[in-house]
Amino acid sequence: MKIEIDLLTCKDFGECALSAPKIFKMDESGKQSLRLNTTASKVVFDVLEEERNSAEEAVIVCPMQALAIQ
Repeated sequence: MKIEIDLLTCKDFGECALSAPKIFKMDESGKQSLRLNTTASKVVFDVLEEERNSAEEAVIVCPMQALAIQ
């Protein structure tokens, strides 16, 4: 499965990292760590099937609706 994060919509609340810590990480300044690896506004990446439930939960709990499963 793939998950998309809209880095323009994301406000770094960290709910995704709490729900799916193996998928999402926050850096030491409290920002979504994926921001460090790209200048793109959206990032799409693969998620292991074993992480599906936590990925789906992260999508649901994101207060900005910045995550989507593809």
